[in-house]
Amino acid sequence: MQLYKKISIIIPNKSNIKTLCVDDFAFKKKHKYGTIFIDGSAHKIVEIIESRESDVVTEVLKKYDNLDMVSRDGSWTYNKAIYNANDSIKQISDRFHLIKNMTEKCCEVIAKNLANRIQVTITEKHLDEYAEFLMMSKDEKIQLIKEKHSKGMGRMQLATKYHLGLKIVDAYLESKQKKTLFLVNKTILIL
Repeated sequence: MQLYKKISIIIPNKSNIKTLCVDDFAFKKKHKYGTIFIDGSAHKIVEIIESRESDVVTEVLKKYDNLDMVSRDGSWTYNKAIYNANDSIKQISDRFHLIKNMTEKCCEVIAKNLANRIQVTITEKHLDEYAEFLMMSKDEKIQLIKEKHSKGMGRMQLATKYHLGLKIVDAYLESKQKKTLFLVNKTILIL
């Protein structure tokens, strides 16, 4: 809200604007939202309103006489507002949402079509060993990783076997375990 009050916007001649980018923003997350209008050619803010309601956005859009195209997110509110302002305006998905939606759809198609073709054999032994690993304390995990590494198991093998990232494996290998002190018959034992 403070930034909004500080911005002084010189609204140009609205009849010159042919493309607009419309997006919402939060004055205060989960409480108050507004809409920002950016000239698609000049890449400058032309208007900010304190609402993202369809009717309010429609009234603002009606002031742009020569508007040809509007870039927007996937919001049905903006879809309706643009259509109600002028049904001949072309609506275009913004780059971020276009790439996001395409990525999600590609992942769905790949998962759907490849899921039945890929077979992963998991032995009961591997499952038991992994379950045991998950139940270990952090210190026990560090000790096991160091042990396996000292016996010749590589970092990548450790990461794959125990479903860890390489950074975690490296951190485990570099960490210095705490030493435990015990006092037995007036003798200190370091473990």
